Amino acid sequence: MAAPVPRPDNANRPGIWIGHVAITADDLEASYEFYLGLGMRSIVLNERIGVLELAGGTHLVLVPRGADGGLGLAAGVDLMVDDLDAAHQAWTEHGPSEIHKGGVHRTFRFRDPSGNEIAVHDSHVVGIV
Repeated sequence: MAAPVPRPDNANRPGIWIGHVAITADDLEASYEFYLGLGMRSIVLNERIGVLELAGGTHLVLVPRGADGGLGLAAGVDLMVDDLDAAHQAWTEHGPSEIHKGGVHRTFRFRDPSGNEIAVHDSHVVGIV
């Protein structure tokens, strides 16, 4: 079994969380306004993606139906950690990919026992979550 990812502050909570959840939208702007109205925090809205933040720092990613916004969320979700290098090292038995720098995150990927490709990103959460 892989070692759990330590939290830098040694808090009594897990060092891993859902980073993004992707939902497709027929009308990106209408969906964005709907979720904003539910109380989520606005991050970005443009013609190809809408991103809103929930408590805890998880992002709801809205993409036009038939697209993935360039995220490659094969499983529909991805994971986020405070220390990406430590997670990569702790999970070597799962055959993680090399760490790559994208537009927003440093990321690696691995497959779970069912073959789902899971992306793991470094955290960009700011402030108390």
